[in-house]
Amino acid sequence: DDAGRLAGFDPNDASPLAAIQHTRAQVLLLHGDPDAKVPVESSRQLHAAAPLHSELVVTASQGHDLFCSDRDGAIARATTAWFAQWLTP
Repeated sequence: DDAGRLAGFDPNDASPLAAIQHTRAQVLLLHGDPDAKVPVESSRQLHAAAPLHSELVVTASQGHDLFCSDRDGAIARATTAWFAQWLTP
């Protein structure tokens, strides 16, 4: 609510699905399959809504709270490749 007041929008009207469909930016979606806080289906729906300008990487071994530890290096490999593809001049 505070962010909405500061930025002049209603957070209840915010829709990630609408936003990803309207952006022209490349989007990298990273998600852990065993995520108990945010279901992986959320990221699958986002990718399905914009398959031509999004990439979905799902890790099978890391849930929400362990995602940043990147135990098997899958996140580092995916992000490095994505940045090289889309942000290299």
